Amino acid sequence: MANNFFELVNDVFFNPLANGNKRTNYDLLQLINNKMSLDNLQVSKEDIVFWICDYLENCPIKLFDDETNSLEADIKTFAYNKVRYFVKCGWLVEDFEGVSVTYQLDENGIKLLSAMENAVKDDTKSLEFSGYVYSIYNSLYSFNMDHAVDIIEQVYNSSRELDSMLRGLNVNIKKFLAKLIMENKAEPKEILETIFFDYQKKVVLKAFKNFRERDNPSKYKLFIEDKIEMLLAEDRLNVMINNYIKVKYDGVNTTDNYDIAKEFFETKLNFIRDQFEDIEEYIQMLDKRNTKYITTARSRLNFLLNEETNIEGKLIECLKGIEKVDDDFFEDSYFELFMGNNIDQYSLYTPSTKRSKPKVEQLVDIYEDDPVEIEKVAKRLFMENQFSVKKINEFVISQLKDKTQIHAKDIKIFEFNDILKIFLVQLYSCNKGIVYRVKYLTDSYKSLGYQMNDYIIERKAI
Repeated sequence: MANNFFELVNDVFFNPLANGNKRTNYDLLQLINNKMSLDNLQVSKEDIVFWICDYLENCPIKLFDDETNSLEADIKTFAYNKVRYFVKCGWLVEDFEGVSVTYQLDENGIKLLSAMENAVKDDTKSLEFSGYVYSIYNSLYSFNMDHAVDIIEQVYNSSRELDSMLRGLNVNIKKFLAKLIMENKAEPKEILETIFFDYQKKVVLKAFKNFRERDNPSKYKLFIEDKIEMLLAEDRLNVMINNYIKVKYDGVNTTDNYDIAKEFFETKLNFIRDQFEDIEEYIQMLDKRNTKYITTARSRLNFLLNEETNIEGKLIECLKGIEKVDDDFFEDSYFELFMGNNIDQYSLYTPSTKRSKPKVEQLVDIYEDDPVEIEKVAKRLFMENQFSVKKINEFVISQLKDKTQIHAKDIKIFEFNDILKIFLVQLYSCNKGIVYRVKYLTDSYKSLGYQMNDYIIERKAI
């Protein structure tokens, strides 16, 4: 039985977390730990090298050797050296099965990595925001198709929770701002307490600052959007649908079960993608609200601090003092004051002036318009626009004829105006007055030298 932790590990166990590469080593060890799930306890060296190379390609850094501190140019060589170094320090344990060698993490290393990860999460509440973003990123990064349902449910819940917290942050800022504006009797001390204590206690300022600057979701946005696009591809989507049917319906594959599974993945993944597409604009809006609150609080504070100086009282005291001085004080001209006997109680009276009557202009005789000019202007103003909703609707009807649907690529294009019509058919498809609907496709085609996306034009049911 060990009485000391260092009896459980070798002497160089903590070297990876104490040298100049400690941040990179920590990230790589966490990556390996997350990849080695219960159904993937022992892996080959090639698997670990692939994980490390994939991570470094998405997060480019300078590659320094842990022992020589020399700069390594080749990522794959760096990955192999890293596996050997982790084995030497005791983080990875080798297991020999005949001529093959597999690896697993040391149990003490797993416990330490878990403790360090929890310490980071519990450091401050402000990390909750970035924690959700990183959880979404990490789950998609290490996505396992055999656990598609579980992972997507977890990622979707994190996304919804992040959305709720951001909306709550917006409400908190609004409440503080409204209270600051409406509280007319607030003293400078109360405003300072609100800014530096209550505002901080609500984790508004600090959480928002970290989320906007240090842990900005834009760092993960491109990867998350690309990963979702890849998962929604037909081949991977079908694999996930089969996993859903296996988990939720005991492998019973019916049309209804298939449709429910497909909707499950498409709805949730599209929600996450839309969230990260708009999250930067939402952060900018929160930044404006936060700046407005701080600016208003500072202005209110400056006003109250300046108001503490009783200017009116000091002027009264000065005038009282002048009343007690003798005439020599004014004759010596200590400052520019002089006697004004012509000033009395009526000096501020302003006499009313006689108002002049407005000049009446003679009305202009009735002008008779030229009928020819009126007709020309009317034709110019009300001429039929070939790109109006009405004309595009007629264009679609002429193309459909007696068909129920038609592909955009099957419409004959003779000139550039026809390309504009193809574009406007999509644009006007949401208009209530049109007789068709549009279904978008991923296929593309070329016409008149332009690359365009194909789509289906379908006649609405009457």
